[in-house]
Amino acid sequence: MVKDCLFFLVKFSSYMPMVLLPLFIYKEFNNVFLIGISLALWRMLSYYKCNVIHKTLQKYIVRASLILILIVDLLYPVNLKYNVLLLIFISSLLSSYLRVEPACLRENALTNFIFIVSGMIAAGLIMYNLRFLSFYFNILNIALLLVGRISPFEKIKRCSFKVFKYDLITVFLHNFIYYFFIFSIPLIMFELTGSYYITGVAVSFNWMLFIPKYYIINFLKKYMDIRYIIAVGFLISSSLFVIIAAYIKSQIIILCSLLFHGISGGISEGFWDIEYIRKETTCYWDTWKVGGILGGITGSFIVYYLGFEKLFFISALLAFICATINFYLAIESQFSRLQNGW
Repeated sequence: MVKDCLFFLVKFSSYMPMVLLPLFIYKEFNNVFLIGISLALWRMLSYYKCNVIHKTLQKYIVRASLILILIVDLLYPVNLKYNVLLLIFISSLLSSYLRVEPACLRENALTNFIFIVSGMIAAGLIMYNLRFLSFYFNILNIALLLVGRISPFEKIKRCSFKVFKYDLITVFLHNFIYYFFIFSIPLIMFELTGSYYITGVAVSFNWMLFIPKYYIINFLKKYMDIRYIIAVGFLISSSLFVIIAAYIKSQIIILCSLLFHGISGGISEGFWDIEYIRKETTCYWDTWKVGGILGGITGSFIVYYLGFEKLFFISALLAFICATINFYLAIESQFSRLQNGW
């Protein structure tokens, strides 16, 4: 029962920072550029593992010391503004190294959908109370240190040089574009509504049709080549970014656009289904991670100097470039097959 509850909380909290970090930093520090830096740091903590930290967390004395520090912080929190920010990062770090094996619950697409979306909506609700945020993440971190088992450490695999540059560009830009714009959604929705709850709902909208992406991709593969599916996904995303930029003061249009971007963003990620990318995942996966980290930093820089409208127009342009690349590759592949058939 305890493990099931903790497993739920870890999954529930996994994407909370997507909502919490932009809102929290905007509210407490009023610095847009710092939002991008914080999101990049959050992604780095969840993307990459360090062997030193992995070995350190295996020592019971280290875990006991950390638990003691967190208990003191729970009882006597100092400077809630920095306290909450640090606890969010610690939570991301611990959940990367410590895993919880549930007794009854089973991880699947449906539970992931429910946990992630619920966590994003809840993040908007609990933003009202910094004391509760501090309490929540302290309890989560203490529970992880007590119950979590150390995850196996995977050695870094060498990147194969047999990679296709156009696919590397597509993989890089896909995650780059997502983190390039996603941090701005909480800020825009909060400015329009003044409600943390609606803000959490807005970000969760983007995930509602993203998670079942493989069902949609497998259905579309019956009718078209995977390259065309990827290209269409990017083309729809590009159109939606233009709509958001043009109607940036309409919360209904933004919510609807985010909902449909869940589909387009999902199917444009169909490149993981390309056979040689599946065989040579390491290089593409590393490129995808770097894209997300740089996207968050660059996006916040653009907003800081140029504003939200320019951010979405640039996102539209990048998505259109990816669509063009994949339409070209799809046509070239089709033409090559026809020539071979002749």
